[in-house]
Amino acid sequence: FGDNVFWNCSKLLPSKINIEDNNAVVAYLRKIQEVTKNREQISTLVSQGSDLKSQVSDLKSQVSDLKSQVSDLKSHVSDLKSQQTEMSLMLKNILEAVKE
Repeated sequence: FGDNVFWNCSKLLPSKINIEDNNAVVAYLRKIQEVTKNREQISTLVSQGSDLKSQVSDLKSQVSDLKSQVSDLKSHVSDLKSQQTEMSLMLKNILEAVKE
Protein backbone atom coordinates (compact mmCIF):
# COMPACT_ATOMS: atom_id res chain seq x y z
CA PHE A 1 0.00 0.00 0.00
CA GLY A 2 2.70 2.48 1.03
CA ASP A 3 4.79 1.88 -2.10
CA ASN A 4 1.70 2.31 -4.28
CA VAL A 5 0.83 5.64 -2.62
CA PHE A 6 4.43 6.80 -2.89
CA TRP A 7 4.56 5.82 -6.58
CA ASN A 8 1.30 7.65 -7.35
CA CYS A 9 2.42 10.74 -5.40
CA SER A 10 5.80 10.68 -7.10
CA LYS A 11 4.03 11.20 -10.43
CA LEU A 12 3.09 14.67 -9.13
CA LEU A 13 6.71 15.65 -8.61
CA PRO A 14 8.63 17.54 -11.30
CA SER A 15 10.78 15.32 -13.48
CA LYS A 16 13.96 16.98 -12.15
CA ILE A 17 13.33 15.44 -8.72
CA ASN A 18 14.87 11.98 -8.38
CA ILE A 19 12.08 9.94 -6.78
CA GLU A 20 14.60 7.35 -5.67
CA ASP A 21 16.29 9.98 -3.48
CA ASN A 22 14.11 10.30 -0.38
CA ASN A 23 16.02 13.39 0.75
CA ALA A 24 15.28 15.15 -2.54
CA VAL A 25 11.59 14.27 -2.31
CA VAL A 26 11.38 15.41 1.31
CA ALA A 27 13.25 18.63 0.50
CA TYR A 28 10.84 19.32 -2.39
CA LEU A 29 7.79 18.67 -0.22
CA ARG A 30 9.19 20.90 2.54
CA LYS A 31 9.75 23.64 -0.02
CA ILE A 32 6.11 23.33 -1.09
CA GLN A 33 5.09 23.51 2.56
CA GLU A 34 7.27 26.60 3.07
CA VAL A 35 5.86 28.34 -0.01
CA THR A 36 2.32 27.54 1.12
CA LYS A 37 3.08 28.91 4.59
CA ASN A 38 4.59 32.07 3.06
CA ARG A 39 1.50 32.57 0.90
CA GLU A 40 -0.72 32.23 3.95
CA GLN A 41 1.41 34.78 5.81
CA ILE A 42 1.26 37.17 2.86
CA SER A 43 -2.50 36.76 2.71
CA THR A 44 -2.75 37.49 6.43
CA LEU A 45 -0.53 40.57 6.08
CA VAL A 46 -2.59 41.86 3.15
CA SER A 47 -5.75 41.39 5.19
CA GLN A 48 -4.20 43.19 8.16
CA GLY A 49 -3.07 45.99 5.85
CA SER A 50 -6.60 46.36 4.58
CA ASP A 51 -7.91 46.48 8.15
CA LEU A 52 -5.33 49.14 9.05
CA LYS A 53 -6.33 51.24 6.04
CA SER A 54 -9.92 51.08 7.19
CA GLN A 55 -8.91 52.08 10.73
CA VAL A 56 -6.87 55.01 9.39
CA SER A 57 -9.85 56.14 7.35
CA ASP A 58 -12.07 55.94 10.43
CA LEU A 59 -9.52 57.92 12.47
CA LYS A 60 -9.31 60.60 9.78
CA SER A 61 -13.08 60.90 9.89
CA GLN A 62 -12.99 61.19 13.69
CA VAL A 63 -10.30 63.89 13.49
CA SER A 64 -12.42 65.80 10.99
CA ASP A 65 -15.43 65.54 13.32
CA LEU A 66 -13.34 66.74 16.27
CA LYS A 67 -12.05 69.71 14.27
CA SER A 68 -15.63 70.63 13.46
CA GLN A 69 -16.59 70.36 17.14
CA VAL A 70 -13.63 72.57 18.14
CA SER A 71 -14.71 75.14 15.57
CA ASP A 72 -18.26 75.06 16.94
CA LEU A 73 -16.96 75.47 20.50
CA LYS A 74 -14.80 78.44 19.48
CA SER A 75 -17.84 80.06 17.91
CA HIS A 76 -19.88 79.38 21.05
CA VAL A 77 -17.16 80.90 23.26
CA SER A 78 -17.10 83.97 21.04
CA ASP A 79 -20.89 84.30 21.36
CA LEU A 80 -20.66 83.95 25.15
CA LYS A 81 -17.99 86.66 25.30
CA SER A 82 -20.23 88.98 23.27
CA GLN A 83 -23.14 88.26 25.60
CA GLN A 84 -20.92 88.91 28.61
CA THR A 85 -19.88 92.27 27.17
CA GLU A 86 -23.51 93.21 26.52
CA MET A 87 -24.56 92.16 30.02
CA SER A 88 -21.69 94.13 31.56
CA LEU A 89 -22.84 97.26 29.69
CA MET A 90 -26.44 96.68 30.75
CA LEU A 91 -25.37 96.22 34.39
CA LYS A 92 -23.24 99.37 34.21
CA ASN A 93 -26.23 101.33 32.82
CA ILE A 94 -28.51 99.95 35.53
CA LEU A 95 -26.03 100.86 38.28
CA GLU A 96 -25.69 104.38 36.88
CA ALA A 97 -29.48 104.73 36.69
CA VAL A 98 -29.83 103.59 40.29
CA LYS A 99 -27.22 106.14 41.45
CA GLU A 100 -29.15 109.00 39.90
